[in-house]
Amino acid sequence: MPEAPEDEVFLEVIEKTKHEDERCLKEPFQASLQIFPSAFAEGTPKRDYTTATADCSLFDPSLEPIPEAYSPRRWDATKAATSKYAPIRHLLRPTTPGSLHAVIRGKLMAIACGHHCMTIHWGLEAQLIVVTVEQLQELITCDTPGPNLDRKKAQRLRSFRVPEHFRELHSNPSTKDRLLTVMAAFVGVKHAFLIVDHSRLVRFHIQSRNEVWTAEDLSPNSKTWEGLWSCFNGGPDWLYELPQALQELDRWRQLNLDDSSCHGISILQAMSTADDAEGRFFASFGRHTINDALHHVELHPGMPAAEICADDTLYEAFKAGLAEYMQQFRSAKFRRLVCNRPNTSNPFTFQASLDARYSATYMTVFRKATVRISIPKYNRMLSLGLFDPEHTIGEPYIAKPEHIVTDLDRQYIEAPVLHLTDSLDTYTIIRAKIPTRPGWAAGTVKPAKDHRLDGYKTTIGPANFMATKSNKLNASAALEAVKGKPGRKPKVKNAPGMAGRPRKIPTVAALEKLAQSEERIQQRADATWERWDKRFGPLICPPASGKENAAAPEEAGTISSRTRSNKRSSEDAGSLSLIDVSNILSSKRRRTN
Repeated sequence: MPEAPEDEVFLEVIEKTKHEDERCLKEPFQASLQIFPSAFAEGTPKRDYTTATADCSLFDPSLEPIPEAYSPRRWDATKAATSKYAPIRHLLRPTTPGSLHAVIRGKLMAIACGHHCMTIHWGLEAQLIVVTVEQLQELITCDTPGPNLDRKKAQRLRSFRVPEHFRELHSNPSTKDRLLTVMAAFVGVKHAFLIVDHSRLVRFHIQSRNEVWTAEDLSPNSKTWEGLWSCFNGGPDWLYELPQALQELDRWRQLNLDDSSCHGISILQAMSTADDAEGRFFASFGRHTINDALHHVELHPGMPAAEICADDTLYEAFKAGLAEYMQQFRSAKFRRLVCNRPNTSNPFTFQASLDARYSATYMTVFRKATVRISIPKYNRMLSLGLFDPEHTIGEPYIAKPEHIVTDLDRQYIEAPVLHLTDSLDTYTIIRAKIPTRPGWAAGTVKPAKDHRLDGYKTTIGPANFMATKSNKLNASAALEAVKGKPGRKPKVKNAPGMAGRPRKIPTVAALEKLAQSEERIQQRADATWERWDKRFGPLICPPASGKENAAAPEEAGTISSRTRSNKRSSEDAGSLSLIDVSNILSSKRRRTN
């Protein structure tokens, strides 16, 4: 689901679009809320599901009278007539425009304009898309039954057919009739912000009141702040409310120390679920950011949260590491690299360059086959024995001298990523065995599959959503179409008003390289596994229970020639202590200086 990084991208895109429109129109940006109840989920007889709830107890509907010639869309009115969605009926009429304000907290976002404020829980695959008002009107003129197998239900779960000219040439060949499920829109004079979710799992709560919402109402110091997030049990944001988030983390630690029932919970599980009546402790974290944050602080995901809380030094390092990890998503570099709209007139263009930058810079172990780690980080983890499959985490360890990287000109080393399946379902580069103490969690180990090998499936990052990823270039098809064609390629111009360089038409050589990219990713991952198995020895899969396995390596689940092409072998050499590691690095530094 969209997490703190994606939320930050959505927020920055909103602010940039507002600024562009204000500069162009010479007036403050104003928008009105429009909802599309025909797209709202209905749930099943076994499990109810409600897309939208509303609180209009402080709102007088006479402030937004219904125009004489106006009538709501047929399927919107039908859905709003049900008892489940009765609270949102007052939003079927045209709403009063007002200044648009947006804020994020954790994985939630609140957008307000006029008399209404919407708090959004993105669910699994919801996203924010910017379109022109003309494009919005074109999209909503052709609604169609959704893809539900039940024909009667599909009639009630409407989607909009995407016009053919929004479909990129040589893109996803399997989606012949592309549909767009628009749940709501904030419509300005020039641009509109769409809330889109083909899985219909997005949820939002709308608060309507007689007073117009202002920027002050959406600030952390306002009286309305906590009420914006209470419907989804929000908590302090690790980007914008860091002091409060760290204070809540201290309270979480004390709860863990006081409650023995928490002692069997892994840190991965704790960061995923920890909350109480006052909110979530790790509100900004999701699966991606939890896995990558634990990699950043060099902790095994199956480590008991209680052991971290009980050790002052370990807890302080954990606390500082989480804060440091999350603050990168608020940096100017992050906004420059990934917080951008497509520089074409097609709002559904797949931003391949943005996706590549995000994957390379802001994804480390989660759904990655390999990861580059800095030399200091490598030597530090090496000194703790975290890469040795024969070592048990936490026990004394002496590193082999030939494993230490002393080349001061080398910036990084590439490491293979392990996917721990079963109950953990997590990613790490730690290869050492877990202790036999109670509370430690393990999983069946296998090489991680890189998310870039998933074709047109939605994965991770601000570019990887269904509506835009369907337009990802099929390099093989494009190569077949252009290879051998004579003549100069046509010039490409930006969409009117769009800044930046125009998109380049890929050359035959670029298409050939792109068509082989997935194969190269897999070859690179296999080669990395080979190097590490040769250096540290073949990896032995720990049992799911986390207990020591006395069986032979092959019986214990060794990842060997059965899962990769060549056998692994361990190296025999002398040993070196952590102090010796430091001395070698210092000596090397003195020689270079």
